[in-house]
Amino acid sequence: MKQLLLVRHGGTDWNTTARLNSHTEVALDVVGEGQAARLAQHLHTSLPFFSLWASPALRAQQTAWALAEPRAMAIHTIPEAFAWHFGTFEGRSVADIRSGPDGA
Repeated sequence: MKQLLLVRHGGTDWNTTARLNSHTEVALDVVGEGQAARLAQHLHTSLPFFSLWASPALRAQQTAWALAEPRAMAIHTIPEAFAWHFGTFEGRSVADIRSGPDGA
């Protein structure tokens, strides 16, 4: 039986500050790198997989690389898997957006 495992990328500085990002390239932070490494180790010892696909976003590629490297696997990039685009909200925090356009 084939199974599909979906993994979200590790954490970024923007995640911890509740900033919206989709198309902005934000790398994994130290916590996110650790999350990816721990997941890679867990999957390497507990779950065989034979193919790895990822969004072209830097944070997704970094997470995928952590999973691929121990198995010497290639990462197949899916351009259509890029996140939604938040337009003028991109990079703004949720609190900033809620305060309105003038920050009041």
